[in-house]
Amino acid sequence: MIWQLVSPKDQRIYKIIELLFDSDQTVTINTIAKETNSSIRTIKYELTDLKKFLSVYNGRLISSFDGIIMELPAHIGIDVF
Repeated sequence: MIWQLVSPKDQRIYKIIELLFDSDQTVTINTIAKETNSSIRTIKYELTDLKKFLSVYNGRLISSFDGIIMELPAHIGIDVF
């Protein structure tokens, strides 16, 4: 019910955070796109915004050939988002 008050973009970004936070391995853009029912292009835009957002918390996204992993300071949990 409360998700109806949250914009689709913010819902996608939260889902991306959740996917990356819960994973102990890299996650591909294709997987993120599939899980969020979004295009790869949309996910790339969202990841750019997410990088800026995470920098506020001294976090970052690390991209490699295998995919993406989110790195956060130890004191930052999913509840921050």
